[in-house]
Amino acid sequence: MIGFDEKRGDTISIQNLSFDEDDAVLDMPPVSWPTQIEKTVTQYSPVLRPVSLLMLFVLAYMFLIRPVQRVAMAPAPAVAAEPLLPPAPHVDSLPLATKEFPESSVRTSKLKEQAAELIRQKPTETARAVHAWLHEEPS
Repeated sequence: MIGFDEKRGDTISIQNLSFDEDDAVLDMPPVSWPTQIEKTVTQYSPVLRPVSLLMLFVLAYMFLIRPVQRVAMAPAPAVAAEPLLPPAPHVDSLPLATKEFPESSVRTSKLKEQAAELIRQKPTETARAVHAWLHEEPS
């Protein structure tokens, strides 16, 4: 049925031969990088999806949540609280001994005028002095 005829001298022999893998690999065309990437992605897709979501969360935390959190949790700037003093009494209600200070108010106004004039004449030095006073440690 297969055309075997002993009269012609047909013989059957069984031999164990291994395949030559080097020739098979050499005959294949080189794989392009998009094909390699597609193969890798499909092969590792069960792992890549959670890892990529984790990386996305980490980046969002680093660049969005953490800066907002730092600003929100930063201590509020110190506000100089003015001491709560009782309202100043009227000059008429003060004893006579304290009414003797009109010359001190004149002196105070003269000092204010002199200070304003000095500030106008030397603004740079005045700014340095104020800056030094602000950064001076309290005793």
